[in-house]
Amino acid sequence: MAMAAVAARCMAAHHLCKPVRLAYTRQEVMEATPKRHPYTIDCTVAATADGELTGMQIDIQANTGAYDSAGHHIAGYALAASVGPYRWRAVEGRSRVLYSNGPKAGQFRGFGTPQPVFALECTLDELIEQLGADPLEFRLRNALGPDDVTGLGFRNQETLGFREVLETIRPDYDEIVARVADFNADPRVRGRRRGVGLAGMLYRFGKYGVARSRAEAELELDGRITIYASGVDFGQGVETVFTQLAAENLGVPRAALRLVNADTAHTLDGDVVGASRIVYWVGGAVADAARHLRAAILEAAAEMLDHSPDALALTPTGDAVAAVAAPDVRVSLAQVATEMKQNGHPRRLLGQMDLTDVFPPDVSQEYLPLFVSAAHVAEVEVDMETGHAKARLIVAAHDVGKAVNPRDAVGQIQGGVVMGLGSALIEEFVPAQSRGYSSYALPTITATPEIRVHLVEVPGRYGPLGAKGMAEATIHPTPPAIINAVSRAIGARIRKTPATSERILAALRAADHAAM
Repeated sequence: MAMAAVAARCMAAHHLCKPVRLAYTRQEVMEATPKRHPYTIDCTVAATADGELTGMQIDIQANTGAYDSAGHHIAGYALAASVGPYRWRAVEGRSRVLYSNGPKAGQFRGFGTPQPVFALECTLDELIEQLGADPLEFRLRNALGPDDVTGLGFRNQETLGFREVLETIRPDYDEIVARVADFNADPRVRGRRRGVGLAGMLYRFGKYGVARSRAEAELELDGRITIYASGVDFGQGVETVFTQLAAENLGVPRAALRLVNADTAHTLDGDVVGASRIVYWVGGAVADAARHLRAAILEAAAEMLDHSPDALALTPTGDAVAAVAAPDVRVSLAQVATEMKQNGHPRRLLGQMDLTDVFPPDVSQEYLPLFVSAAHVAEVEVDMETGHAKARLIVAAHDVGKAVNPRDAVGQIQGGVVMGLGSALIEEFVPAQSRGYSSYALPTITATPEIRVHLVEVPGRYGPLGAKGMAEATIHPTPPAIINAVSRAIGARIRKTPATSERILAALRAADHAAM
């Protein structure tokens, strides 16, 4: 459809000699745009009687529809995430992409990872119930440490704060467990049950490319500083973060900076920017460029003011350089720029986030071993007569390394939680039936629970200011946390999403039949 649409616009523009816009109906959009891959997953886990994980076997089948559309890459992501942030003695995993006559599946937030996270965390919850263990303590006991080998057979090359995440979420978890127990024990409550669900996750933000990103920072002749970067903003606020990182490393306010981003006529190639890499890689290059430019500015100003560069700093207004001990001794950035130009000193300097010494480009790798972790707790209430489930509270704790923009980070997590809520309870595409929002439900404000967010900062080894990738990872733990809560509330397992009223009632009937 996309190529046909391009061809149609080109032909129309050619014949009419005018700009042409092609508008799709909602039904055309629903039928032709890529969907998240439907997965069928067989997952088996084993543990000792006292709760130590031993082995795992997983078989993933991803339905890619009639076209691949990066499906083979998504299968790789699925397998990488399937082991979770846990220690294993042995793992056997297989991931396959299957063609079908279904609608085309493609890239969506999480890139093939939410499905295996759902399978593993729900399977673990079943195991935990059978062992009579506490979900939080069980995960803490088996959590990967910084020097542990992952289930993929190698060590994570970044810090992993999963233990810190679980400890951060503990007070909320204990509060919810106590409240749910009181609710379920209250004789005045009839026909309703509440449940608590917990889920963790492991997500790789190291999508493979050359382990290097580049950016530039320039002192313009008018004294303004311009940052040149290549990281497309998909809505996660990276352009704000770029200027924050540059301002922090230059020692000037953001208002003193101008950003030119993702303009191929003016910016360098930032390399791969998908998979939540942008702040880590391109942001690291921006920070490096800002540091180099600051050093060059102070060096030039030092000659003009007859001071050591160490005795100088850019002013809080960002338009001059002044002596730290004598602020009246100063020179404007415009004067510095003119001096640098006259002396033949470069005013546009390169910055790099370069990890090629850690990840050599001649070594064949499908991805860089850089992972982040998180945990979500869900409190859910189920009407036992109608099967309707409603999330009342989601608590989300994410190891972000360093929250460069905390407000934006919280917003990203809240958005991921709502997307995960839709996946768990509401959203389901049915070919030939889902033709618009009247037949494809989305979560609204009435379905959205209270969301508490904890930013856990375990500084990264390489990212700017210790930041790590985050945005795509925010959706992963929500669906299994909600489904685990629903399953515990009704006393029967839900193994397919979304957990509609019909599926919840079917699970209740199956459990009643099995008990007879």
